[in-house]
Amino acid sequence: MRLTYAVGDVHGCLDKLKSLIAACRQHAGVDEMMLVFLGDYIDRGPESAGVVRYMLSLQADAPQHVIALKGNH
Repeated sequence: MRLTYAVGDVHGCLDKLKSLIAACRQHAGVDEMMLVFLGDYIDRGPESAGVVRYMLSLQADAPQHVIALKGNH
């Protein structure tokens, strides 16, 4: 079974994003996992550049399992 996780409004919070992805991986276990990011990756938080780098690495590792939609910033 493929599990789909929707992630919204990261706003530069890299530590929280990494914790969330780890929780998704733990929840999915051996099942296939799809991540759909709803946008708003930067702004407000302290790690905007880190969030973008992390998301790019996720997408590079599993391009068929990561969808990144465009937010308003």
